[in-house]
Amino acid sequence: VEPEVNRNRYNEAIDAASVAASQAIVGTSAEDERVRELVTFIQRKLPVYTALVEKARVNHRAGHAVANSYMSNASALMRTQILPAAAELFTLTSEKVSQQQQRLTRPQWVPLSGLVAALIFLGLAQWWLWRLTRRRFNRGFVVATGLLFLALVWASASNFATWASGHQGFETVSRPWDSLTASRIEAQQMRTSETLALVLRSSQQDMSVHFNSTVYSVNQALRDYEQALVDDDFPSSDPTLIPRAKQAVEDWTTTHENFMEDLSMGDYDAALYQATAIDPDGDPTAASAFNAVDNSLAELIDQARDAMRTYLVQGLNAMTMVSTGVLLATFGAIIAVWLGIRPRLQEYL
Repeated sequence: VEPEVNRNRYNEAIDAASVAASQAIVGTSAEDERVRELVTFIQRKLPVYTALVEKARVNHRAGHAVANSYMSNASALMRTQILPAAAELFTLTSEKVSQQQQRLTRPQWVPLSGLVAALIFLGLAQWWLWRLTRRRFNRGFVVATGLLFLALVWASASNFATWASGHQGFETVSRPWDSLTASRIEAQQMRTSETLALVLRSSQQDMSVHFNSTVYSVNQALRDYEQALVDDDFPSSDPTLIPRAKQAVEDWTTTHENFMEDLSMGDYDAALYQATAIDPDGDPTAASAFNAVDNSLAELIDQARDAMRTYLVQGLNAMTMVSTGVLLATFGAIIAVWLGIRPRLQEYL
């Protein structure tokens, strides 16, 4: 009989998956047809998966051997259909965010051209006023020209900085999120294969290749996160997360080898203990080590998501400040032009 902790974690995971699938479709447009298809597919397959799990649980408690078949079918459904669909959904939504970020980092040619045109017309107006009044300079027009020139330089520098470093900075903060999520999905698939090895005749060579590939992906994701921490664009996070995650991966590697050795020697009880004991009294088991890996990856993903949101908010605030500054400079230029031309007009009224 499974521990209550496992049961609660399973229920929470199913609930979180249902909510996340519904949230993924919020804000989509008619162009996101594939996203809608994936969300619909996941929401349809989740009840099928939970039904198979419940059938396996009931038959297992009744002592029927068919429980293994139900659990194998549920696992195959999750590993071969639901998780790949979720991974594709994550990839599509991440690409959409990246495309939107690229559009935001493009130079704003229309506002810049408007400022350039304003300076040109302001120069023509000063030339016309000089021809009319024979006075070379007008203090109001000079102040207006200075304000618009300042606004143009500020907006141009902001656009150049955004274009030069905005996309690179977004890649810096988004790469750990992508790699951590992909590696967590792969780790969960590996964990399922590891557990099913108790009841299925799996090739130990294939299992070792899959496990080594999973460990490499997780370690690569951790390296990407460490590399991102070096960059100033990546907000600081809990410094203990990376060491804990690395230690958890090492423990999982060791316990997995012990699990496969017990399984190959026919020591089913020891293999069962390694695969299911999530709270061992002594040394870590494969189950407890995987839980540590999964929890560490989940925390790192949350940190990476918060870092990306912080980066986007900071970029939005910076662009808002530029827009506000340009707006104030423009209004100041309008007032200066009016104050500069008003005395000259009064001379002819």
